[in-house]
Amino acid sequence: MIPETPAHYWPTDLDDHERAAWLIERADEDHRHTAPILMPYAGSDEALDALEDAFRRAFDLVRASGRRLGVQLLVGQHVDSAEERLVAIIHEHVFAGGICVNGCGAREPVDDDEAAA
Repeated sequence: MIPETPAHYWPTDLDDHERAAWLIERADEDHRHTAPILMPYAGSDEALDALEDAFRRAFDLVRASGRRLGVQLLVGQHVDSAEERLVAIIHEHVFAGGICVNGCGAREPVDDDEAAA
């Protein structure tokens, strides 16, 4: 996945707030504040959608807390079956010159009052 960055398995036994705290802990464990998150294999499109919804709810709580996490969601397929897995790669945005230096391409939000000055 990401050299020297271990993957983490999505906790299925936590509520949204506990998962949000878990996401923050995973990002904070890495010196680059980056963490790949592996979801369970989904047996159907509905199951895949439910996993994505659960991730988004927890991620939205993280963002609402003021953390500047970014995410890239990927869907992978098991090599021996048709089962699909959602993979989320989270990282904390670090901006220099208005662009995230972690390579995600995000641009730092500009306050409208500052842009007008």
